[in-house]
Amino acid sequence: MRKWIMERSGEVWLTSQELADRLKIKVCTLDKWACNGIGPHFIKAGRVRRYPVGDVLVIDPVEEAWLTSEELANRLKIKVVTLNKWACAGFGPRFIKSNRIRRYPLSDIAEWEQALLAEALLRRQSPWDDLLPQQLSDLQSVADRLAEALMNIANPSLRGSVAS
Repeated sequence: MRKWIMERSGEVWLTSQELADRLKIKVCTLDKWACNGIGPHFIKAGRVRRYPVGDVLVIDPVEEAWLTSEELANRLKIKVVTLNKWACAGFGPRFIKSNRIRRYPLSDIAEWEQALLAEALLRRQSPWDDLLPQQLSDLQSVADRLAEALMNIANPSLRGSVAS
């Protein structure tokens, strides 16, 4: 791939095709972004748009691993439809969308999974940690009475012989 170098600034610039190849999108998507005023910064030299590499590195999927919806669904062992519902509801890892395809940065997926794990661990611990000692002793007495009732049901001949 050939890069275009601006002589004034010495900065490396990419053509639309080079940028589209890096981002794994079509050139027409870059054109639509430019018309809508979104996407990376560019200058126009004649009819050709030039993108500075410094601005492109911020959204460059080459620098980091990115997963498609299908790849993420396989990783999480869920259906792609579920991921789509999560995206519409604002739940799940962050993503960018290009050509109607969602791409999820692997680092954000890992952070999101860690946050879910931490939340699940907190939910598991909190009900017992918040109980007062009196509530625990009440639960123990209920458990003792249940055990006694079960013994009476299982062996009716011992009814009344177990001390209360």
